Amino acid sequence: MWSWPASRWNRTGLLSALALALALAMGRGMALGLPGDLDLEFNLDPDFNLNPEFDPFNGINVRELKIDSLVISDGLPVVQLRRGTVVRLDAQGNPDTRFPRSPGAPDSLRNSESFPMHALTDGRLLVFNPPRVIDSDGEILRRIEPSNYSLTDGAILADGSLIGSTPGGLARLPPGANDFALAAPFLQGTDLGFWLSFTPAQDDSWIVFGRRSGLDLDSLSRLNSDGSVDDRFQPRRARYEAVATTDEGTTYVVSETSRNVVGRIDRLLEDGSQDPAFTPFILPDTNPNRWEIQSIAFDPASGGLFVGVGRENSSDLDDLLEVEASLFFLDRVGKVDPFFTENAGVVGSVQGLAKSGDKLYVLGNLRKRDSKELTPRLVRLDANLAAGTPAVVRTSPVDTTV
Repeated sequence: MWSWPASRWNRTGLLSALALALALAMGRGMALGLPGDLDLEFNLDPDFNLNPEFDPFNGINVRELKIDSLVISDGLPVVQLRRGTVVRLDAQGNPDTRFPRSPGAPDSLRNSESFPMHALTDGRLLVFNPPRVIDSDGEILRRIEPSNYSLTDGAILADGSLIGSTPGGLARLPPGANDFALAAPFLQGTDLGFWLSFTPAQDDSWIVFGRRSGLDLDSLSRLNSDGSVDDRFQPRRARYEAVATTDEGTTYVVSETSRNVVGRIDRLLEDGSQDPAFTPFILPDTNPNRWEIQSIAFDPASGGLFVGVGRENSSDLDDLLEVEASLFFLDRVGKVDPFFTENAGVVGSVQGLAKSGDKLYVLGNLRKRDSKELTPRLVRLDANLAAGTPAVVRTSPVDTTV
């Protein structure tokens, strides 16, 4: 059984902090809604994933409706289903009728792989199954024809060029062109190669990470808004698995530990060096079945970072009972906030996180902390950490500390 930390938090101690919690809640101008509380106003129909009779999207096979990825656009959650269909949800968790459903790839070309989806700073969405650009109203602005299903990820540059990551390397499609046959090789002969992942950053730049071309090394690079490589950005070599950029110019990165587990978080400065003001987070070495960090989300209000831990193919309740804590919050210096971890209303395998206002959307195979009841694949938690959290009493065989 995996818990964080080794000494369990005492729920009696947690309740003893109620007076402080109430004061904090009143300071936030709400009834309670403490960080980590499950927000019951967001109620995604559990049949969205489970009931074969439930089909809200006009004939799409319900088996295609498993939510696979998550971003925020115009303050609302936008989900991509396993076969590439994109749906925006309203504040209550219903499909948003103001945002037309964007169908995924045709049946004959679909596959079960997960494809990324990026929310750009101007509200557009960049989707890859099939490749297309969607505006904030759900309309398709650009469709890449013929639909090239070898594109695994990519980026849009300031001039409208599309950078695509393919099994053979990077290619650049000129502005206004929609036929990927016109794409030209891009940045050949550099450390950037194939099987790359992209994350939008400040000023229309992009963080690129993944396998280096022709080498068994991993890379983390930054592309400027014109597509050139930023030579000032020189991080250490490592296997990077997730990235979160900030509005402060820093970058949070998830990489492997010395135990070959994806369980380390660092914050990088603009030149790629480690930020000395941030203590690296290392996942505890009490992990029985490859539970690893799978998602992170920056919190602009507090300057901290939400962290989600999960394991691939963890779909049944027995898997989810292995872990007692799978959501963490790191403050701006890297310290874990124990209240959020202990109070988080769900645990399980977290596969996606997205922050909007004072709410945190959590995607994954989850159960309620107290009842152990399985939840819908997407839930929402209260997550206002800027005002601080109550103290948590920890107990040990020797003494009790706060």
